[in-house]
Amino acid sequence: MSDRAVTAALKKEAGFRIGTPSVGWLGYLSAGRVARTPAGSFPEREELRTGGVLLTLASPGDTVAVVDAYRTLKGSGALDPLPQPMTGPAL
Repeated sequence: MSDRAVTAALKKEAGFRIGTPSVGWLGYLSAGRVARTPAGSFPEREELRTGGVLLTLASPGDTVAVVDAYRTLKGSGALDPLPQPMTGPAL
C-alpha cells in the first residue's frame, strides 16, 4: 500500500479534500488539536516536548483503520482547518 491508497480511501470514504488537515498511518497533532481528541481514542501515542503527540493510527496498508481514525478526529474538531487569517501558530 502507498500514500496514494490512503489518500484515495480518505477521499472516497470520508470526504477528505486536498489542502485540509489529515492523517495517515501516523498523525501528529499539536497541543490544541490534542485537546479536541476524544480521551482514550488513540492509545498508541507518544507525547512530545512541544505538547503535541505523535499517534500511531494503523499499520501500513490498513486503510480502513486510517479512515476510521480520520472520521473520529474530524468529528471531534481535531482536524479543523486553521482560521484565515491565522490568529496563532497552531490550532
